[in-house]
Amino acid sequence: MTFGKRNQPIILIDELSNLGSAFINPVTSKIPDINQIDPFKCYTSWETVLATESNSEEIHDVFLFVQEESNIIIEKIGDCDIFHFS
Repeated sequence: MTFGKRNQPIILIDELSNLGSAFINPVTSKIPDINQIDPFKCYTSWETVLATESNSEEIHDVFLFVQEESNIIIEKIGDCDIFHFS
């Protein structure tokens, strides 16, 4: 993802969070040394666990404008809301 196209990861994170309960973990292992950073490139990725009533198409729609330049993997891990136990 590049910032030159006005993509802002926080907007995607916010949209995902609006779909349900989310736990979002930044992955920073690919951030290079300061001398090698391109200020228009995003080096951080995110792993997200989302408990939602939304279907996979609605989740994919969040990434509509970045899907060609991003590696997006959506996996169903269960049928219940893992954030709320009863």
